[in-house]
Amino acid sequence: MPKAVFQVGEKIYIFLQLDRQGGFERQMMQEAIWQQIQFDERGLVPAIVQDARSGAVLMLAYVNAESLAQTLASGETWFWSRSRSELWHKGATSGNTQRLISLAVDCDGDTLLLKVEPQGPACHTGERTCFFQHWPIAEAEEWA
Repeated sequence: MPKAVFQVGEKIYIFLQLDRQGGFERQMMQEAIWQQIQFDERGLVPAIVQDARSGAVLMLAYVNAESLAQTLASGETWFWSRSRSELWHKGATSGNTQRLISLAVDCDGDTLLLKVEPQGPACHTGERTCFFQHWPIAEAEEWA
């Protein structure tokens, strides 16, 4: 028996198991998330991926309804590749998966924040974060 059913556009997503405990609270959270998200005309929304422990921003990727459903169902991050026009499971080939710790939707519903526990580097270059190229603009004291 399905635990949760979501419809996004013409597609319907059915979760047979919501979490390891099958918790009702998680189902309610997922329903609330789906109602808030504003997918763009291509059916995408940007997702900022942040290390839940360190706070470091690891990467920016895009999700569609299907990849978000896969993320919520599996507990690991799934994205939509705009260049390849296909779903991709982060770490499927490298082993550098990301376990989802929390998901937040911004005030406009047009950006997601995924806090994760990374199992290795986030960047395809092997760097811990995709934001490893720094160009300092101002000294920290100037910000005060």
